[in-house]
Amino acid sequence: MLQNILTGLLNTLQPMNLLFSLLGLSVGTLFGALPGFSATMAVAVMVPFSYVMEPQAALLMLSGVYCGGVYGGSIPAILVGIPGTPASAPTAMEGHALTVRGEAGTALGLCTFSSALGGFWSAVALLLCAPLLAAIAMKVGAPESVMIALFGLSVVSMLSEGNMAKGLLICFLSLLVGTMGQDPLEGYPRFTFGNPALISGLSTVPVMIGIYSIPQVFHMLLEKESSSLPFAHIGSMHLHIHDLLSNTSNFIRSILIGIGIGIVPAAGPDVAAFVSYNEAKKASNVRSYLEMEVLRELSLPNQPTMPLPAVL
Repeated sequence: MLQNILTGLLNTLQPMNLLFSLLGLSVGTLFGALPGFSATMAVAVMVPFSYVMEPQAALLMLSGVYCGGVYGGSIPAILVGIPGTPASAPTAMEGHALTVRGEAGTALGLCTFSSALGGFWSAVALLLCAPLLAAIAMKVGAPESVMIALFGLSVVSMLSEGNMAKGLLICFLSLLVGTMGQDPLEGYPRFTFGNPALISGLSTVPVMIGIYSIPQVFHMLLEKESSSLPFAHIGSMHLHIHDLLSNTSNFIRSILIGIGIGIVPAAGPDVAAFVSYNEAKKASNVRSYLEMEVLRELSLPNQPTMPLPAVL
């Protein structure tokens, strides 16, 4: 095993392979930063280019495209409040609040550092524990999938702390929207209203873009001067040692959550991001931006917002 690891490192550190990896990372970041383009879509676009490449370079390029796509979605999420990918939706909740406060550079710096840290340790876990992780993934069947779905609904409820009625309403509407499309067992179209475009159901990316993008676009259109937009001043991305030390427990907890959820089939970075955000909220001693909005609606006493984004 050690010999295989050394061989892989030698192949990775070759200048041409590193160049293709950097190219894939850049392309993936660009795709992720464009709302509506997911990391999976970026990989699908780049697959034809890999046919004429060496296997090592092709794998490194596609891996870079995927990682860059997942990270790139956080850039518009922080700057304009529009998540580039579904996994960056929790980042938009807190990251854009920092942009409004003029701390967009700090949010981007933390997101970049945490993404690199999480990606590194997830790669280490895959390298050292791949056989064990594969054995665990093969044991996940229909009962486990149902429990994961129920767990996801409970996460939504926990994220709606302070206004549980709104959280339950969101769960109900989400389940109702999820029933649209062709029945997986009998093939009968449900709630399509005679529209063939709804036979395949509603995709996650268009729904997320509609929920987050349209309100933010209308908000920006209402701004009278472009200089008053909150993302006009990004600031420095330089991180202080205090920013890293104060989030050490958050880094470790989110890495473990990401690795654990990553081995579950059909549960990707989207689920891991929301679960990590929920656990960060529960562990934090200050109120999040969303809780502040709920308190403001209920005219309750306010507390300071979270100083740092809570999601890796």
